[in-house]
Amino acid sequence: MNKEELVFTLAVAATTAGYLAYYFLGHAEGVIRRLNAGCDERRSAIRKVVFQRLAGVVFLGLFPVAVMLLFLPPDLLRGFGLGLTRPGQTLLWSAGLSALVIALNFFNARKPSNLEMYPQIRITDWTYGDLAVSGLTWALYLLAYEILFRGILFVPLAPVIGLVPAVTLNAAVYALAHLPKGMKESVGAIPFGIVVCLITWSTGNIWTAFWVHAAMALSNEWLSLYFHPEMKLQ
Repeated sequence: MNKEELVFTLAVAATTAGYLAYYFLGHAEGVIRRLNAGCDERRSAIRKVVFQRLAGVVFLGLFPVAVMLLFLPPDLLRGFGLGLTRPGQTLLWSAGLSALVIALNFFNARKPSNLEMYPQIRITDWTYGDLAVSGLTWALYLLAYEILFRGILFVPLAPVIGLVPAVTLNAAVYALAHLPKGMKESVGAIPFGIVVCLITWSTGNIWTAFWVHAAMALSNEWLSLYFHPEMKLQ
């Protein structure tokens, strides 16, 4: 196996293994039941989502990075896009796209189809502590998510297999990963995945993808909480 084949094989294998572990272990009903033993319904709802997000941090972020660091020789490690390269360009893309997704969420968040899923933590009375815990775990989860999809499944692959094949593969896998959230998010993941891959290629880092993804998730959660008829912030 040559160097290019090694990079491709490890990136795809680490992504596959990490996502499968996250999906099946992070959503295992038996594990969640044990975690919530003795908790009331409200606390159980919070713990379930927090556990799933932290499982994502471990299996989508830490595990795949460990695999790449362990099996790739130093000359093939490309930093997974974690360096702050081209900061001015990164800041402009991050600010512009974040403003766009927040504006779109303002109109989308109030729709019944969105309120059926978000906020992910299904409790009626929110405290500021709940909001902080949810926001922090969202951010950590999405950082791991972007390290996996853009940092491992794109940054090392693009120089090896070419930009267009790398973007195509990334957008396809990214869309499939959204299947549990329904057709709307799965289809929407395709253009979003293409755009953030091209920006990642242009800036040389994953930070625009992370900030825009975080702005999308957090603004949707806060607006969904604001518009939800059965939820309120104390």
